Amino acid sequence: MLNYHSCKTNTTKETILQGADIVTHRASLLEKVKDYSFEKTYQGLLGTAPSMRLLWDREPFVMEMKRNLLSLYVLTVMIDKKPYRFIIDSGAQISAIRPTVAEAHHAKQLPGKISVGSVGGKQKALHGYLIPRLQLGRITICDLPMIALMTKAISFHTAHWDVSLFDGILGWDILSRLDFELDDVGHQFKVLKNRYRFLHPNMVQAVFPLFLVQDGKGNLLTMGFDSGARLSWVNKGRMQEFGYSLSGEKAALGFGVHGLEEMHVATLSDLRLYLYKADIRMRNVHTGRTDIFPHGCLDGILGNEIFRNRRIRLIPSMEMVLLA
Repeated sequence: MLNYHSCKTNTTKETILQGADIVTHRASLLEKVKDYSFEKTYQGLLGTAPSMRLLWDREPFVMEMKRNLLSLYVLTVMIDKKPYRFIIDSGAQISAIRPTVAEAHHAKQLPGKISVGSVGGKQKALHGYLIPRLQLGRITICDLPMIALMTKAISFHTAHWDVSLFDGILGWDILSRLDFELDDVGHQFKVLKNRYRFLHPNMVQAVFPLFLVQDGKGNLLTMGFDSGARLSWVNKGRMQEFGYSLSGEKAALGFGVHGLEEMHVATLSDLRLYLYKADIRMRNVHTGRTDIFPHGCLDGILGNEIFRNRRIRLIPSMEMVLLA
């Protein structure tokens, strides 16, 4: 999506977010997201109350994690003892599956549809399937509603070959129930058992992961985290409110759930963000849509570039993200 963009993460001292302003900001965010839940989205597909269950002995485990041609992180998920490639996508509010995979296992097509937005703002109503049993390491997920992925969004075409890149998406509806680490050094996905308390949480639990970060000017920013996005982007209007100068708009291509889309974006020449013990320096950051929730735009979305060649640990149970 972004040309001439760069991101470098270095280790620094911990950024501690505390005080009345943080408490007020968190309360405001929670008020904006309180009406949204995975259960309501499931019900939109099912037409009735969901019965999804997660069976797990609560013991930690480790799985191999690979990076594919699009720099997205892939896990092996089992359906009826058959392996499939699933993208780890915290930006997907609901998990998804290729229709041919669902139909090969005689999954029931669901009666309802839900509207899914793309990186360029397009909306499409997608149907879904009910997957009776899906295995993720030591976890068995029963009766999981999943969105049907469009074929053109999951294949990469050239003049000479066509490679199917993945079979499904492991979304935040599942990931948010786990404390986990994405290890780009050891190429591992680790489900953890958290044993620590954190005095200054920097995450807000919602149907999309929200990180509280500080910029180089001392502003408090709310950034979404999309592990299924290779690069980060920011909201044009919000950056202007914070006093950043933006260059003129130009055409760019974005790849999302609806395939390739042409967009018009502005560019922010330099952005410095502090998240836990990470000093994240970005150059030539493009603007884009961040209206995940109708009641207000996020300041930006962080892609998986922030933990490239590093490890990031998300602990939703304690509303904490660790990055150094």
